[in-house]
Amino acid sequence: MEFAGDILLQLMIIHRSLHSLFADTLDIPEISQHYHVLLVLNRIGGVATQIELIAYLKANESTLRASISVLEKKGYVTKSKSNRDQRSQLIKVTNKTRMLMVSIQDAISIVDKTALKNFERDDLFQFLSALIKIRDNIATVSKA
Repeated sequence: MEFAGDILLQLMIIHRSLHSLFADTLDIPEISQHYHVLLVLNRIGGVATQIELIAYLKANESTLRASISVLEKKGYVTKSKSNRDQRSQLIKVTNKTRMLMVSIQDAISIVDKTALKNFERDDLFQFLSALIKIRDNIATVSKA
């Protein structure tokens, strides 16, 4: 039995549903399409190069640049040259983002309670482990 088609369909539906629930819960339309960049930056210490963000998010470079540009115009991130490599742009969160992270964490908590209710902790660990294995399997094929 082949599961890839069913898994792909369910993941797409879940992604859209989670994105919609999160955006509605957070209720900050100006970042609703770009919050994932802020989440990653926050998770990795508030600063990263564009190249690191592309690798972490598995994002298209032009799409990520557009997101960063919007976030910069809205005052959520700044861009500067890297001291290590003048060709690299460092993306840093601003105080506006640091203050927003409380609201983002609250929204994540609501999504967590809504989407993951009736799951045991072990089930969630197994589910996350399975998703990571799928991601790693795909990454192995992509590098070949």
